[in-house]
Amino acid sequence: MAVNIDAAALSAGQTGAAWVRAVVADRLGMEDAADRQPVRRYGGGGPDAAALTALRLQLHETGGLLTQVAKVARLAGEAARHADAEAALADVKEAISIVSVWQAERAAIS
Repeated sequence: MAVNIDAAALSAGQTGAAWVRAVVADRLGMEDAADRQPVRRYGGGGPDAAALTALRLQLHETGGLLTQVAKVARLAGEAARHADAEAALADVKEAISIVSVWQAERAAIS
């Protein structure tokens, strides 16, 4: 099963986990993009590139979790918690942008 998931994810340009989330979301009829949080597969050479990739993927996962927290807080009428989650999400998005620049600069050097 793992080999088949990896192959399907690679052809979709996603990580295995992102591909499985998409399949589950399709099966459960979850159309909200926040429920899917796709993560593209990133590659590169060397331990520095691997570390940046791991960091970027974890930031995407964290962003997905914060999106869910914000959504639940909004639906529950918890304005302060919703605002905190949205602020943290903005910080995570900024961090993803910074890591993306680092990856692009590293790729240009290689």
